[in-house]
Amino acid sequence: TNLPDALPAEGQARELIHTLQQLRKDAGLEFTDTILLDITGADAILGSFKEMIERETKSTFAKNDGTKQEVSLENCKLTVQFAKSSK
Repeated sequence: TNLPDALPAEGQARELIHTLQQLRKDAGLEFTDTILLDITGADAILGSFKEMIERETKSTFAKNDGTKQEVSLENCKLTVQFAKSSK
């Protein structure tokens, strides 16, 4: 069986969303809180799924002063930094 190229990338995007939701919860943020989000090391995922990630995590991609956290997704290591938005 051959999978379309986009399918594994979408799976990684969904795994990233799940990880971000857990990080938000661990940080004590509510689901309704909007965050500023910066991710390095996920260019391939963000190239196709940035809007979906923003929508699903209630975030806007922007530089912020949150704590940097290392996360692993399958074969890649990412750096995630987020902070609650004042908007």
